[in-house]
Amino acid sequence: MTLDHANATTTPTTDSPEQFRIMVVLAYPGYLRYFDSVLQELVRRGHEIELWFNNEKKQSEGLEAVAEDHGIEVRGLAPKRETETQR
Repeated sequence: MTLDHANATTTPTTDSPEQFRIMVVLAYPGYLRYFDSVLQELVRRGHEIELWFNNEKKQSEGLEAVAEDHGIEVRGLAPKRETETQR
């Protein structure tokens, strides 16, 4: 990874680490206004994102922030934890 100081952007290089599939759980889609640019940058760097919500109906218009992003898969309602120790 190199940093282009003139444009303040990062450019992947051939020695980039392996790509990951990342599970992201947010309380509801409205939180995407805070995290959409981070998710978009992860996708730009070659990672795949699975996006889950605890409440997928609340402020669902937030999904518009990532609607056009290939590499971000909106999965819906997050699976429930089996026990409290799985935090």
